[in-house]
This record gives sequence, C-alpha cells and structure tokens, in this order.
Amino acid sequence: MHRSAAIILAAGLSQRMGTTNKLLIPIEGIPMIRRSVTAYIGVCDGEVSVVTGHQRAEIEAALHGLDVQFVFNPNFERGQKTSVAVGLAASVSAQDTFVGLGDQPFLTSAHLVWLLEQHRTNKSPKITVPVQNKVRGNPLIIPFDLKARLLADHHNPGCHKFTRENPDLVNSVTTQTTAFFRDIDTPQEVAALQVHEEATS
Repeated sequence: MHRSAAIILAAGLSQRMGTTNKLLIPIEGIPMIRRSVTAYIGVCDGEVSVVTGHQRAEIEAALHGLDVQFVFNPNFERGQKTSVAVGLAASVSAQDTFVGLGDQPFLTSAHLVWLLEQHRTNKSPKITVPVQNKVRGNPLIIPFDLKARLLADHHNPGCHKFTRENPDLVNSVTTQTTAFFRDIDTPQEVAALQVHEEATS
C-alpha cells in the first residue's frame, strides 16, 4: 500500500466565472489546474487522480504530460459530493489520501507536506482538516480506515456530512497559512490576481 495519494476535484461548472472555466486560466503562464496538481505530485508516492466533468478534454489537455490518472464523473452537474465519491471509489489504496480542489493554485508541496505531518501525529484514524478562525480549508486528508465509511451513504457520499456528524473523527489543524483557504471563484478575483502579477513582474 502506498503511503499517500491524492484526489483533485476538477469537474465543476465554474458558474460564478460565467463562460470561463477558471481551472484553465493561466497564473504566471501556467493553467491553474496544472499548478494545483503539480503540488500534489511533488508529495504523493501513490496515484494522483483528477476527477473531470465539465470541459473534460480541455482539463486533460492542460495536464498533458503529468503523471496523473483521470476519472470522469458523469454526474458532475449534481455537485462536488458526487466527484468526491467517484474519486474515492476509483482511487488506489493508500494509507492517506488528500482530497483537494483544482482552484487552489497558491498551495505548494511544502504546505501539503506540513499538513500531512500534522495528520500523522494522530495515532487513531481521523480526517484532517485545516482550520483558521473556525473556517475550514482544503485539502482534507482521509485515512484508509475511514474511506469505506465515506462511501457508505449513497445519498450524501463524501466528507461534508460525515465530518459534521462525526466530530470525534475529525482532526482540526489550526494554521495561519492563507493558501489553505484561498481559491479563485470570480472574475473580480482573477482580475485582482492579474493586476498583482503585472505589478510584480
């Protein structure tokens, strides 16, 4: 069994971005999804799986050449929990599995290594969640022993409901690192990012 694997969610419709798929927007010349996935590749010794849906072909093209597995979610329009379930069901066995978002381009491999270290300080199997001022961030880390339980509820698979109904199985890790809580959702956030890039180039 591998020590660590990852599932990256990249199936969403990016509805707040209008007609633009935010995951394909270049940041410092690199598509957002490629920046995000590369960080996980630098940490995991097991498979890095990318769950696709909306604009599947374009996402796969943006990740061309990377050592990843693509998993298509035919029900992506029904929300993120369906992508989590598809990813967990298709992923290989690993001691610990990251469940991350494709729109967190500021996360680095160093951030992920730190979170994994915090996760492994617990001897009992718990889902690790980064937290800042009671706000939950991403990614989560799921131990192998809890994976089946996350898939047992066919109506609400995944982490959201499970972690709220089972707080004793959650390892909340406090951090001031903003990258765990920062994603890109709106045209205004993209514009602000582009202005910052121009100012620092």
